[in-house]
Amino acid sequence: MKTVCPINACNACGACSEICPKKCIRLTQDYFVSNAYIDISKCISCKKCESVCPKLSIKDFSSPVEWLQGWADEPIRRKSASGGIASAIMYSFIRNGGYVAACRFLNGNFTFELSNNAESIRYFSGSKYVKSNAQNVYEVVKKTLKNAPVLFIGLPCQVAAVKNYCSNHENLYTVDLICHGTPSHKLLEKYLREQHYDLYSISDIIFRSKGLDDCKYKKIAKSVDEYMLAFLYGASYTDNCYNCSFANLSRISDVTLGDSWGSNYTEEIKHGISLILIQNPKGKKLISDTGIDYKLVDSTVAIEHNQQLNHPVLKTKEHERFVNAIEGNKSFSAATFKSISKAVIIQKIKTIKNTVLCRKDSNHFGIRILP
Repeated sequence: MKTVCPINACNACGACSEICPKKCIRLTQDYFVSNAYIDISKCISCKKCESVCPKLSIKDFSSPVEWLQGWADEPIRRKSASGGIASAIMYSFIRNGGYVAACRFLNGNFTFELSNNAESIRYFSGSKYVKSNAQNVYEVVKKTLKNAPVLFIGLPCQVAAVKNYCSNHENLYTVDLICHGTPSHKLLEKYLREQHYDLYSISDIIFRSKGLDDCKYKKIAKSVDEYMLAFLYGASYTDNCYNCSFANLSRISDVTLGDSWGSNYTEEIKHGISLILIQNPKGKKLISDTGIDYKLVDSTVAIEHNQQLNHPVLKTKEHERFVNAIEGNKSFSAATFKSISKAVIIQKIKTIKNTVLCRKDSNHFGIRILP
């Protein structure tokens, strides 16, 4: 069958499927690849799918003109994975009469939603270490742009897709997130199933939090569980992530956000500091509208601690071992141990020590769920 972009190169943004006038494009995902298949019998060769595909139509790259770091006021920062700047931008944008389109977890899916209700921001907040589905939000954004400004927050490939999909860029504001890569939601589903949880039956999931003080969460995972270890070591991403066109210093958005690791504000790191790259006047407005004080950051240090500003994550032997184990029907935990055994053992020792000493982690890279 014919695919929109080269086989196994699809980033699963879903824009091609949504724009197709004949609805003849089917998006498929397995553990390590995504593809957008075209039903040739229905296709009218209008090429609209190719015009929105971030793999086939990439434009409007800009280099950062300002390098900043900062954090939002409490309690926004406390509830955020990093410094809370994304949430602060969303709050100010809605307060000024705009709409926000961002990812949330709902009914087992990591889907996008458009809202002008500030209450929605709590669902948009927090990092999602899994491939999200932006399909069905593009047309809504396009229609809304006719009458109101829209802020779209997503991965670089998703930002590229929405910019390709919407011709009215005057009212469109974009924030992209520095992306290491994303695992398929099927891998997350497999991991949770092996932990005796059904992804489609839980009401909330947090991948990264500050401290272990939120008692409403029934399961408190290890400091760094197998799912997050596989992510952090780059073993579990889908194939397209290892050849990402957006993992470089030229950015597709108005503002780029990430973690300001290596910051000289060492006392603030444990509370979360956001890295902020501003590409243009729109980006400057998004940041200034929040009213937050920002600090300068050394771009060399920022790049050193965010390698995706230089190049995509490298496909390693650890990834190869992980893929072979998963495709050989091994459990997620077994696949992780087979690919990065030393890291798994170190984390098991840390978990035991933390349990014996009753320590609470200030930065928690582990899945926490609310059944």
